Amino acid sequence: MTIFTSRLTKGALLSCLWILASCSSFADNSLQGIKLEKPNGDILKVHNVHIGSAPDRVNVRVLMDDLEPGSHLILEVIPVVGMTDWVKNEGITDVELLAKSQVSMPAFYSKKIELKGNEKEVLEGIDVREIIKYYAGKHLWPSNILFKASLSMTKHETDLSNNFVEISLPVTPVD
Repeated sequence: MTIFTSRLTKGALLSCLWILASCSSFADNSLQGIKLEKPNGDILKVHNVHIGSAPDRVNVRVLMDDLEPGSHLILEVIPVVGMTDWVKNEGITDVELLAKSQVSMPAFYSKKIELKGNEKEVLEGIDVREIIKYYAGKHLWPSNILFKASLSMTKHETDLSNNFVEISLPVTPVD
């Protein structure tokens, strides 16, 4: 048995299908940015004991926009370290050597966070003092700590550029 439809019905059906497809939730996952905060909620731009801006723990706030349910966020903390020459200079950092010898180390901290899909932000506390202490014990100094966040791709992802954000926290030597 064959059912025939008029041209008007076919046209109306195609229009409805197009509207339905364009209104569906095939959104890309999207990150807006990262904020680094002191425990009291103030924004942290530099870790420096000389100006009273050196908290032991840093709150990393990852801001998100659109999410597909079942997505996940990966947060990585990557120290950029350099040599200090503390032994030769009696505990004084050779700033030129530190700048010339900087290298990104493997992630000191990495965490995969499952998301429900309705989150607008994720907050994670990171112990910066532990990172500094670890490398200082090896006569190295983390002159910058990179905080990177990435979102998993969706099936219908059209642009990956908004799935990655990072921020760098400069760390001033204590001497």
